[in-house]
Amino acid sequence: MSSLCALAILCMISRVSYKVVNSFYQDYKIMNKEKFARFCDITGEGMNEGFCLGDGEMYIKYEKDFIEFLRKDGVHPHESDEFIMNEAYKMGLYYWTEWEEDLG
Repeated sequence: MSSLCALAILCMISRVSYKVVNSFYQDYKIMNKEKFARFCDITGEGMNEGFCLGDGEMYIKYEKDFIEFLRKDGVHPHESDEFIMNEAYKMGLYYWTEWEEDLG
C-alpha cells in the first residue's frame, strides 16, 4: 500500500481533515530525508517535475489531475483534453517543468 493510500484511509477512519493528516505526512517525508522540490496541491505528493500554474501559485503532479482542474469551471466541456491543455498553455496559464536544482 502506498503512503498516499494509507494517508487517505487514515483521513477516513479518523475523520481528521486531509490537510491536517497531510501536514503530518509531509513532516514524515522530511524526517525520512525524502527530498522533493515541490508538493502537489491536489494530492499532497512530493514532486520534482510537473505542471506549474501561473508563477508558482499552484503545482500539479499528474496530468489527469491537471485536466480535471482545467475542466472544473465547465469551459469547453465537449473539447478534447489535448485541446483544453493547448488552449491553457497558449493563454500562459501553466507550463511543465522539472526542479532539479532545488533539491539541495
